[in-house]
Amino acid sequence: MARRKKNLHPKKNTEALITAFKIGSSIGAIWDKDIKVEVPANADMKKLKASNKISTSATIKPDPSSETEYTNPVSFTVTAEDRPTKNV
Repeated sequence: MARRKKNLHPKKNTEALITAFKIGSSIGAIWDKDIKVEVPANADMKKLKASNKISTSATIKPDPSSETEYTNPVSFTVTAEDRPTKNV
């Protein structure tokens, strides 16, 4: 019986996407590099924490789960496992 060789260098994920974004119970609408989230009028825009889903093995900076000021648009950088980045 022939033995299969293990792939010592598996292909790295090339995707750098935010696939879901949410602040509290408000779900974000995602269009390519833009995300729009409508939050309650009484929300403190200087101290919001978001949750997100990104491509497998990718990273995101700054961390949306940290308190973030959203009084102005915020840019996130998503880096794929193989290092290409996408600014959102």
